[in-house]
Amino acid sequence: MAKVEADAAFDGYYAIVTDREDLTSSDETRMYRDQWGIEESFRTLKSDLEARPERVWSAPLSLGHFTLCYLDLCVIRYLQYLMAKEGGEVMSTEWMMKAIDEPAATIIGEHDNAVLGASVTNDYLAIARLLGRPPIEKTMYVPHFKALTRLNPKDDIK
Repeated sequence: MAKVEADAAFDGYYAIVTDREDLTSSDETRMYRDQWGIEESFRTLKSDLEARPERVWSAPLSLGHFTLCYLDLCVIRYLQYLMAKEGGEVMSTEWMMKAIDEPAATIIGEHDNAVLGASVTNDYLAIARLLGRPPIEKTMYVPHFKALTRLNPKDDIK
């Protein structure tokens, strides 16, 4: 009973236990509070970027799969950092992936006289601007599109 009463004195308090004697209590508290970012990154890797379940069966492919997932996470976090630095609204991972996935293009005509009709969202344009990419216009001739993106729509876009 004495143990219960002694423990009751600490009800409502959190204890952070560490063996690092070089940290101050404020350092320990800051590290604990920053832990949510690491946990959110693991959640993003597993759910949005589909790091698990792994759909490859050899060690080299597995390493490649996780490397690509990690690079995707790095790009997403960098874009979120740039958005926060600009003082604008920071897109969630899901929102950002949808904005990147949605654009579509239709080519009307043949050769260099062909017109490319692009369907792009404002979110996609905001991401392109943050990355220093020139904006894709709603309608443009194919040579202009090639000059902006360095892509040949007839060969590189499927």
